[in-house]
Amino acid sequence: MKKISRPACLFLIAAATLFVFFCVYLKVSPDRLTGAAFCHQLPARSPAFGFPFCYRCSGLFFGIFFGLLTSCFTGRSDKLCSRPLLAACAVSIILFLLDILNSSKFPIIHVYPEKVSYRFLSAYPLGYCTAQLIASIFKYLLEEKKSDSKIHIIPGILIFSVTAGLSFLLIFCENYSISLLSRIVLSFTALSFLALLYAILQKCYSLWRSKTIADPDLLLYGLSCSLLQISLIGFLHLRFLPFEQFI
Repeated sequence: MKKISRPACLFLIAAATLFVFFCVYLKVSPDRLTGAAFCHQLPARSPAFGFPFCYRCSGLFFGIFFGLLTSCFTGRSDKLCSRPLLAACAVSIILFLLDILNSSKFPIIHVYPEKVSYRFLSAYPLGYCTAQLIASIFKYLLEEKKSDSKIHIIPGILIFSVTAGLSFLLIFCENYSISLLSRIVLSFTALSFLALLYAILQKCYSLWRSKTIADPDLLLYGLSCSLLQISLIGFLHLRFLPFEQFI
């Protein structure tokens, strides 16, 4: 088993310390600070007052959560990503952008009634497909053994539909315990997804420079960088950018 280097541990400790410091300084919960790094957090467009993500961002990160969870049951492919996955990503981007345009103030583009449920459902496919894509790239770069295990189209559509429905219930069910669970899941997902992106970037950089970095260190560096980004952007948002005053 590969050991974790001391610099990686110290970097993580420093990033976590900064994150905790900003939470204490701003007097906010960790999920609130995490959400502020990704979402405008407008109360009128969020599931509840103080909820760390709006309806659209909730759909996006619930999609990422179940997309990453589903990818855990598939192995490394011999391709960076498949054509069906790229096509699904393209369709999900179109759906996402269409709902954003429909929610805008341009009357020509307003083609259907604006609802918070549409905001959520239009973002879920993008999160789900993006997570599948990033997971595929991550496995291709970091896993050595190839595997033929994959989820076929029909089971994949069924899993997507069931997880989308479950996510919808979690967000729109007015229950404090379920709302608290959703906050934790979404915040953890945002942190983990950003960490994966940083780990991939670090891996690409190490390959470009012909350097070897242990996989555990890559993950720790990714987590540390994501904590730093969330801390700094979340702090700037909550301290200096109250978006509710600009609409």
